[in-house]
Amino acid sequence: MEIKKVVLQDLISKTNLRIARKFETEVFFRTNGRDNLITRGSELAPYIKLPQNYGIEFKYVGQKNKFWQWDLFAQRAKGSERSSALGWKNKYYSSVKVFPLPNLTLRLSYSMKSKQTGLTGSKKLFRHL
Repeated sequence: MEIKKVVLQDLISKTNLRIARKFETEVFFRTNGRDNLITRGSELAPYIKLPQNYGIEFKYVGQKNKFWQWDLFAQRAKGSERSSALGWKNKYYSSVKVFPLPNLTLRLSYSMKSKQTGLTGSKKLFRHL
């Protein structure tokens, strides 16, 4: 009985994805603090001060058509939810998925990330296709 229930829920979610568009936004904030795991209790440096981190991201997934779907993603953040950083990071991502066969998906994506590094404030730009 459990297997049928899971399959039915999976079928319902796949059906909803075909007609749904999805827009997500996320704002995060991480307070400053101390990390003593990196130094492991060293007497010279008992902890490392971690800066405040915050950012916002937007994600849009377009309607799934019979043969294709597209999505966009943008993020501006200082650090992340899981790690600290001193500089700002901008990230942009776009992709198109094509479904030529029911069990085959092809994805073409492009991402661009610029990052302000460390104390110097210099910028680095990364692009991926």
